[in-house]
Amino acid sequence: RRRWYVRARTLFLAGALALGCGYAVTHVAPQSAVAADETPDEWEKKYERTLDNAVNEYGKLAKWCNKNHLEWTGNYVRRRGFLFRPDHEELRAYFGYERWEDGRWRQNDIKRDEFRAIIDEDDPNAGKYPKNVAKAQTKIAGWFKGLGAKADKLASETGDSTWTELADRAWETCLLSDPDGKWATMAHKALDHPQ
Repeated sequence: RRRWYVRARTLFLAGALALGCGYAVTHVAPQSAVAADETPDEWEKKYERTLDNAVNEYGKLAKWCNKNHLEWTGNYVRRRGFLFRPDHEELRAYFGYERWEDGRWRQNDIKRDEFRAIIDEDDPNAGKYPKNVAKAQTKIAGWFKGLGAKADKLASETGDSTWTELADRAWETCLLSDPDGKWATMAHKALDHPQ
Protein backbone atom coordinates (compact mmCIF):
# COMPACT_ATOMS: atom_id res chain seq x y z
CA ARG A 1 0.00 0.00 0.00
CA ARG A 2 2.75 2.40 0.91
CA ARG A 3 4.46 1.89 -2.43
CA TRP A 4 1.26 2.61 -4.34
CA TYR A 5 0.55 5.71 -2.26
CA VAL A 6 4.06 7.12 -2.69
CA ARG A 7 4.00 6.54 -6.44
CA ALA A 8 0.51 8.00 -6.84
CA ARG A 9 1.39 11.07 -4.78
CA THR A 10 4.64 11.55 -6.68
CA LEU A 11 2.90 11.28 -10.04
CA PHE A 12 0.10 13.61 -8.99
CA LEU A 13 2.47 16.28 -7.74
CA ALA A 14 4.74 15.99 -10.78
CA GLY A 15 1.72 16.19 -13.11
CA ALA A 16 0.30 19.17 -11.29
CA LEU A 17 3.63 20.97 -11.50
CA ALA A 18 3.94 20.20 -15.21
CA LEU A 19 0.47 21.61 -15.84
CA GLY A 20 1.29 24.76 -13.91
CA CYS A 21 -1.41 24.25 -11.29
CA GLY A 22 0.60 26.08 -8.69
CA TYR A 23 1.14 23.11 -6.37
CA ALA A 24 4.48 23.13 -4.64
CA VAL A 25 6.32 19.84 -4.74
CA THR A 26 7.47 19.37 -1.19
CA HIS A 27 8.69 15.79 -1.41
CA VAL A 28 9.39 13.47 -4.28
CA ALA A 29 10.50 10.06 -3.06
CA PRO A 30 13.73 8.80 -4.61
CA GLN A 31 13.35 5.75 -6.85
CA SER A 32 15.10 3.46 -4.36
CA ALA A 33 12.62 4.37 -1.63
CA VAL A 34 9.72 3.75 -3.98
CA ALA A 35 11.00 0.38 -5.16
CA ALA A 36 12.13 -1.01 -1.82
CA ASP A 37 8.67 -2.16 -0.83
CA GLU A 38 10.04 -5.38 0.56
CA THR A 39 12.69 -6.13 3.14
CA PRO A 40 15.19 -8.97 2.83
CA ASP A 41 13.42 -10.71 5.73
CA GLU A 42 10.08 -10.59 3.89
CA TRP A 43 11.79 -11.90 0.75
CA GLU A 44 13.33 -14.74 2.80
CA LYS A 45 9.86 -15.72 4.02
CA LYS A 46 8.60 -15.81 0.42
CA TYR A 47 11.60 -17.92 -0.57
CA GLU A 48 10.94 -20.37 2.27
CA ARG A 49 7.25 -20.64 1.29
CA THR A 50 8.30 -21.22 -2.31
CA LEU A 51 10.58 -24.07 -1.24
CA ASP A 52 7.60 -25.65 0.54
CA ASN A 53 5.42 -25.05 -2.51
CA ALA A 54 7.98 -26.83 -4.68
CA VAL A 55 7.87 -29.88 -2.40
CA ASN A 56 4.06 -29.81 -2.54
CA GLU A 57 4.06 -29.50 -6.33
CA TYR A 58 6.21 -32.61 -6.65
CA GLY A 59 3.88 -34.30 -4.16
CA LYS A 60 0.90 -33.52 -6.42
CA LEU A 61 2.73 -34.91 -9.43
CA ALA A 62 3.64 -38.04 -7.44
CA LYS A 63 -0.04 -38.55 -6.56
CA TRP A 64 -0.91 -38.22 -10.24
CA CYS A 65 1.75 -40.83 -11.04
CA ASN A 66 0.36 -43.25 -8.45
CA LYS A 67 -3.15 -42.77 -9.80
CA ASN A 68 -1.86 -43.60 -13.28
CA HIS A 69 -0.04 -46.82 -12.24
CA LEU A 70 3.40 -45.22 -12.11
CA GLU A 71 4.27 -45.91 -8.49
CA TRP A 72 8.05 -46.11 -8.90
CA THR A 73 8.04 -42.93 -10.97
CA GLY A 74 5.82 -41.27 -8.35
CA ASN A 75 8.35 -42.05 -5.65
CA TYR A 76 11.16 -40.78 -7.87
CA VAL A 77 9.26 -37.51 -8.41
CA ARG A 78 8.40 -37.16 -4.73
CA ARG A 79 12.07 -37.68 -3.84
CA ARG A 80 12.92 -34.53 -5.86
CA GLY A 81 11.40 -32.60 -2.96
CA PHE A 82 14.60 -33.36 -1.02
CA LEU A 83 16.40 -30.96 -3.39
CA PHE A 84 14.39 -28.13 -1.86
CA ARG A 85 13.79 -29.35 1.69
CA PRO A 86 16.27 -32.03 2.79
CA ASP A 87 14.79 -32.09 6.31
CA HIS A 88 11.11 -32.00 5.33
CA GLU A 89 9.44 -34.00 8.11
CA GLU A 90 6.48 -35.36 6.10
CA LEU A 91 8.64 -36.26 3.13
CA ARG A 92 11.16 -38.05 5.33
CA ALA A 93 8.36 -39.93 7.10
CA TYR A 94 6.85 -40.98 3.76
CA PHE A 95 10.13 -42.60 2.79
CA GLY A 96 10.50 -44.30 6.16
CA TYR A 97 13.15 -42.07 7.67
CA GLU A 98 13.39 -41.55 11.40
CA ARG A 99 15.38 -38.88 13.19
CA TRP A 100 17.66 -40.36 15.81
CA GLU A 101 18.94 -38.75 19.00
CA ASP A 102 22.05 -37.47 17.24
CA GLY A 103 19.83 -35.46 14.86
CA ARG A 104 20.64 -37.50 11.77
CA TRP A 105 18.06 -39.25 9.61
CA ARG A 106 18.11 -43.02 9.21
CA GLN A 107 15.85 -44.99 6.92
CA ASN A 108 13.92 -47.95 8.21
CA ASP A 109 15.30 -51.03 6.41
CA ILE A 110 11.89 -52.62 5.91
CA LYS A 111 10.42 -49.45 4.39
CA ARG A 112 13.52 -49.03 2.19
CA ASP A 113 13.12 -52.57 0.86
CA GLU A 114 9.43 -51.95 0.17
CA PHE A 115 10.31 -48.92 -1.94
CA ARG A 116 12.96 -50.86 -3.83
CA ALA A 117 10.40 -53.53 -4.73
CA ILE A 118 7.94 -51.05 -6.31
CA ILE A 119 7.68 -51.06 -10.09
CA ASP A 120 5.65 -49.10 -12.62
CA GLU A 121 2.77 -50.97 -14.22
CA ASP A 122 2.87 -48.68 -17.26
CA ASP A 123 5.64 -47.01 -19.22
CA PRO A 124 6.01 -43.44 -17.94
CA ASN A 125 7.29 -42.17 -21.29
CA ALA A 126 4.28 -43.55 -23.17
CA GLY A 127 1.69 -41.36 -21.46
CA LYS A 128 1.38 -37.82 -20.16
CA TYR A 129 4.18 -38.09 -17.61
CA PRO A 130 6.91 -36.34 -19.66
CA LYS A 131 4.59 -33.41 -20.35
CA ASN A 132 3.40 -33.21 -16.73
CA VAL A 133 6.90 -33.34 -15.23
CA ALA A 134 8.13 -30.66 -17.65
CA LYS A 135 5.13 -28.51 -16.74
CA ALA A 136 5.81 -28.91 -13.01
CA GLN A 137 9.51 -28.15 -13.38
CA THR A 138 8.80 -25.04 -15.46
CA LYS A 139 6.21 -23.89 -12.93
CA ILE A 140 8.57 -24.33 -9.99
CA ALA A 141 11.50 -22.72 -11.84
CA GLY A 142 9.20 -19.81 -12.72
CA TRP A 143 8.49 -19.20 -9.04
CA PHE A 144 12.20 -18.92 -8.31
CA LYS A 145 12.76 -16.86 -11.46
CA GLY A 146 10.23 -14.37 -10.12
CA LEU A 147 12.03 -14.17 -6.78
CA GLY A 148 15.40 -13.78 -8.51
CA ALA A 149 14.17 -11.05 -10.83
CA LYS A 150 12.60 -9.18 -7.91
CA ALA A 151 15.81 -9.36 -5.86
CA ASP A 152 17.90 -8.29 -8.88
CA LYS A 153 15.64 -5.29 -9.39
CA LEU A 154 15.89 -4.31 -5.74
CA ALA A 155 19.68 -4.78 -5.82
CA SER A 156 20.03 -2.40 -8.75
CA GLU A 157 17.63 0.18 -7.28
CA THR A 158 18.93 0.18 -3.71
CA GLY A 159 22.58 -0.75 -4.20
CA ASP A 160 22.30 -3.18 -1.28
CA SER A 161 24.53 -6.23 -1.77
CA THR A 162 22.16 -8.34 0.34
CA TRP A 163 19.70 -8.29 -2.55
CA THR A 164 22.40 -9.55 -4.92
CA GLU A 165 23.08 -12.52 -2.64
CA LEU A 166 19.36 -13.28 -2.40
CA ALA A 167 18.96 -13.01 -6.16
CA ASP A 168 21.84 -15.43 -6.72
CA ARG A 169 20.25 -17.93 -4.35
CA ALA A 170 16.92 -17.73 -6.18
CA TRP A 171 18.55 -18.07 -9.61
CA GLU A 172 20.55 -21.10 -8.43
CA THR A 173 17.35 -22.71 -7.18
CA CYS A 174 15.70 -21.89 -10.50
CA LEU A 175 18.45 -23.83 -12.27
CA LEU A 176 18.14 -26.66 -9.76
CA SER A 177 14.41 -26.84 -10.51
CA ASP A 178 14.70 -27.03 -14.27
CA PRO A 179 18.32 -26.99 -15.52
CA ASP A 180 17.46 -27.13 -19.22
CA GLY A 181 14.07 -25.48 -19.14
CA LYS A 182 12.41 -22.26 -20.14
CA TRP A 183 14.15 -20.06 -17.54
CA ALA A 184 17.61 -21.66 -17.61
CA THR A 185 19.16 -19.18 -20.05
CA MET A 186 17.89 -16.24 -18.01
CA ALA A 187 19.23 -17.82 -14.81
CA HIS A 188 22.66 -18.47 -16.34
CA LYS A 189 22.80 -14.87 -17.55
CA ALA A 190 21.75 -13.51 -14.15
CA LEU A 191 24.47 -15.59 -12.48
CA ASP A 192 27.08 -14.48 -15.03
CA HIS A 193 27.80 -18.05 -16.09
CA PRO A 194 29.99 -18.36 -19.20
CA GLN A 195 28.13 -19.37 -22.33
